[in-house]
Amino acid sequence: MSIADRLLEQLQQDEPTTSPQLTRGQWFNIQLQPNLFASEQLNVGVGFVDQSGRLHTRVSDNLSRLRCLYDDRVDLEGMQMMVGLAADLFDREQYEPDMPGAISPQLSFSKPSYAAGASIEEILETFYEQTVSLVPPLQDKEGSRRTYFHGYSNLAARRELRQWMAKHHQALARRIFPNNPTFKIRAFDGGATQEHTVDLPLHQPGKLAGSIVSAYCSTEQTAELRLLQSAMTINTTKRHLEREKIGLFILRPGEESGLNRKVLRRFDDMIDENVWQLRDAGVHVGVECSVESLGREVAGWAA
Repeated sequence: MSIADRLLEQLQQDEPTTSPQLTRGQWFNIQLQPNLFASEQLNVGVGFVDQSGRLHTRVSDNLSRLRCLYDDRVDLEGMQMMVGLAADLFDREQYEPDMPGAISPQLSFSKPSYAAGASIEEILETFYEQTVSLVPPLQDKEGSRRTYFHGYSNLAARRELRQWMAKHHQALARRIFPNNPTFKIRAFDGGATQEHTVDLPLHQPGKLAGSIVSAYCSTEQTAELRLLQSAMTINTTKRHLEREKIGLFILRPGEESGLNRKVLRRFDDMIDENVWQLRDAGVHVGVECSVESLGREVAGWAA
């Protein structure tokens, strides 16, 4: 029995097949070839295509165990940045059946297989834990575990923030977190009206609109790309929702992340450089290094 078949059997045992909440789709591994001169491919993440054709991804935020296999023969930081950028590029995008199996010489997708489970998050978690082997931290000689970085995707940061808000500010959370985070905006282009979709995880029509972005990444480049994407969304939202107050909420790494202070200062400088224009334009920008602190910031802004 293949890994996919065993996992499918496990998922079906956990959730009755008659449940109306069963989420179905296709899953695949995201695979990295660290050395182009060798044929080894390593699983660094998983993807799941839901019934609407939207692609969801989860990738490893820590590839340090590649050093065990390749020593200094690979650019570890470059690998991490490439994997993170690819995940951000494809996450929540529309999956095309004719999508190429390789998106770069070193990064490719395995053949999709059927998957089902209680939720998208559960499916990603199950296949990630079972098929991605680069996650566990290395062991020191004394047997204690080294501190290692665990990042947040945008999806994970938004999910945990919503859960915290639902626990501590239940009524407010129901008002400001829409069931569907996508919002359609009509724009005039060349005399014709066109409809565009923007991602608004925070929205209370007529009152407020905002975005949540995770800069809690192991590389500044990945964090900056996410910030730039969110800034574009916020700029568009501000132009079309003039009567609503606009906010951008950023989760960033702190000292407990395992990154050293020099790296954290670079993160702070990068964030400041990318958000000062939004603040100048009247956008409320909150930057915190924990979900709890960011939740308090959102609650104060939305109250």
